[in-house]
Amino acid sequence: MIDKRITMYRNLWQDIVLMPKAEPPPQPKTSGPDQLSNPVGKNVVDLKQILTICHAHPLISVTELYKKAGMGAERGNRIKALAVRLKLATEQNIQKEQGKGRPLTCLVPTERGYLFLGVRGPEAGKGGIIHRIVQQVVRWRLKKSGLAASVELTHSGKSVDVGFFLKGLIWAVEVVVTTVNIEHTNLVKDLEAGFDRVVFIALDTRVQKTLADTLKNCCDSESWKKVHICLLEDFFTLVNDVVNSTGQSDGCV
Repeated sequence: MIDKRITMYRNLWQDIVLMPKAEPPPQPKTSGPDQLSNPVGKNVVDLKQILTICHAHPLISVTELYKKAGMGAERGNRIKALAVRLKLATEQNIQKEQGKGRPLTCLVPTERGYLFLGVRGPEAGKGGIIHRIVQQVVRWRLKKSGLAASVELTHSGKSVDVGFFLKGLIWAVEVVVTTVNIEHTNLVKDLEAGFDRVVFIALDTRVQKTLADTLKNCCDSESWKKVHICLLEDFFTLVNDVVNSTGQSDGCV
């Protein structure tokens, strides 16, 4: 009986030893550091550097962004594309001044991007993240110039994107990102609430022209004198001109 068991175990052991070994499962093919299993990979440092600069310098052009990051165009474009693909940022075309050619491409962090950085995005303001960032930039630049400015300033029950005081007048700023559908209503309400000047900041010349055509057809001559329609940097030029002027400024486009 014992001999039979020994023989049986010996035969079983031989079967196990001689059993063909299972092939290891195939490993997924990779395509460098951006493999799908870990799309951030070793680019995490570059991603955080790029997004940190965008956070510290809102609406910076990608050319200046790469320069500050010490990256060439090829490397910068690769990291930018990765940030957009991972929904950490979006690209936004912005024309900041008249006569400066094509709009500049800016990389703007998303809410997910700010979470990735571990920082809070623009808190004050309304609308999408681009709209809120422009509000913050306008307030910050005005305050840097020594003017009292607030995001979502309310005057006589009407809230505006940014409100500030200049030359004894209260100014309303309305940021227009893509659409002009509600801006005539905003203009009427702003003037009725007692704002002395209403500035519309457009992010490109196409929106600026459409806005100018729309509002001019809806305004009487007295109201039109109180309206300014500007690109972003042209707005700050306007403010600087009024600050340095001896009288009040008439409306302009």
